[in-house]
Amino acid sequence: MPGELIVTAANGVRWKRDPGATSTPAQLFAALQLLTADWHQRQWIWWRDGQIEAEEGKARAVLHEWDHAEPPPGGYQYGGSTEEAVAVMEAEWDAQRAERERARLARQERFDEERSNARITMLQNQADAGFMRHVLAHPATAAQRAKAEEKLAKHEHEAARLAAQVGDPDEVADRHGDLPPDRRTWHLSGLMTFRHHLLRDLDERRQRQRFGAVLAMPAPDAAEMCSECEAPAVWHSWDVSLCLYRGKPEPRISGETIARLLPGWWERCHASMTYRLHHTWGLDPLPDFDGEQWIAMLPALLRAWLGADGKPGPDPRPKPDARAVLERQLRRAEAQAEELRRQIASLPAQRNDDDDDPR
Repeated sequence: MPGELIVTAANGVRWKRDPGATSTPAQLFAALQLLTADWHQRQWIWWRDGQIEAEEGKARAVLHEWDHAEPPPGGYQYGGSTEEAVAVMEAEWDAQRAERERARLARQERFDEERSNARITMLQNQADAGFMRHVLAHPATAAQRAKAEEKLAKHEHEAARLAAQVGDPDEVADRHGDLPPDRRTWHLSGLMTFRHHLLRDLDERRQRQRFGAVLAMPAPDAAEMCSECEAPAVWHSWDVSLCLYRGKPEPRISGETIARLLPGWWERCHASMTYRLHHTWGLDPLPDFDGEQWIAMLPALLRAWLGADGKPGPDPRPKPDARAVLERQLRRAEAQAEELRRQIASLPAQRNDDDDDPR
């Protein structure tokens, strides 16, 4: 028809603007680019309350003013009317969801606790090795450098040994049958939501420096996330975790006892570095390592994320005296012994075959 506006997108699809519509071709192409991009990437910057819905709503409103001028190259994948195409797509999605659930239940049935634990220990050693590399970038003393080099070699060796035992770590399901790549994607969503809340809080409190650093944080890829918590995996090499949905340990169990005796143990991610715990207990600590050095090692983003302003505060890695260390080790051993007694008491009595021996 005379006066029709028809444009061609980069993928060869020709679009025709509806009569009476006012959006421009540039707005159409921008809406197409936005709505077909990875949704984590596009929503990452929309931190204001209600901004995600508003921005995506504007893009969809533009798209609704245009229609295909002709079938796209290669034709329509599903064919038929819009209603028929939607019905076919929904049936296809339902079948895919059912297949994913069947596979998850099968993995859950085959859960290998030993392999799963080996994978977590491998991740811990990788994080500890990363921490030692941070220390070695600016060691405080020659003695600290020598100890960090020793620990780095130990953690790299142990991580390699466990990697050979584990095989492909992304094929190791958890006890629910979920695979690490899936969990990383979910955790990226959790990180994004938490970051949006943090930005709104910092903006309301006018903490401009922290706000600017957190706002400048680029969206990580899902592959960069930890599979065990909502933090990027590299954060664990600085002993930073983000366990958003972990509740408190139940009372009267070993976890609650250890959490009480060892502050920070329950809140840390299972895949994070273990050096903090060892330092707290005085187990082979790095010489001359203190809170000021730890803060100095942190990237600007993590200082802003944690609220550290770069000024030395209380030592986050205290060095208890020898007596305190031994007393805590004794209480921990007593708690573990009590837990073992409870587990033994809960086991059924074992039948002794010698009872049937007539001799």
